Amino acid sequence: MVPAGRPAVFIDRDGVLNALVRRPGRGWDSPYRVEEVALLPGAAEGLARLRKAGYAAVLVSNQPGQAKGFCERADLDAVHAAIADRLSDAGAGLDGTYYCYHHPDAVLDALRVACDCRKPRAGLIRQAAGELGLSMERSYLVGDRAIDLEAARHAGCASLLVRSAVSPASQEAVQLGALAIVSDLADAAAVIIGRE
Repeated sequence: MVPAGRPAVFIDRDGVLNALVRRPGRGWDSPYRVEEVALLPGAAEGLARLRKAGYAAVLVSNQPGQAKGFCERADLDAVHAAIADRLSDAGAGLDGTYYCYHHPDAVLDALRVACDCRKPRAGLIRQAAGELGLSMERSYLVGDRAIDLEAARHAGCASLLVRSAVSPASQEAVQLGALAIVSDLADAAAVIIGRE
């Protein structure tokens, strides 16, 4: 019996859809300004392929830049809009977008929260599944960090790891349950569609 609900691919943002930004003294990070936004090769192609194959494409991303005092919420909103616009211009879109803005060590009191939505917890994924009527048993998460793979495991969906500057070692990724380690979202889409 096929579980009720549409299958989905939950997609981490930074390192999967758009390039990470190297910041002196802080390492690899999210873009905080529109001029820092650069879609990664294969991102729009993979997204379009997944949606054509019947998967809901849902972005799930931790975005604690404001919480850590690195930018303002307006900066984050502008970056979010720029990424969505560039994907749309490339013929790809998202069925849902879910962000966690909290951080347990936030400099802003209002965002200093040990929440359920921050990956590696599965709150964002579960929220999206409930609101969009998605089947976790038939879904995947594609991310570039260990916390993405852990969130997928907590949510009860399969995971794939896209290699980036912050990815865990292959052995750790396999131990965390990654079905495959791929070079980009287009490769992830090929693996996912090929499993059906």
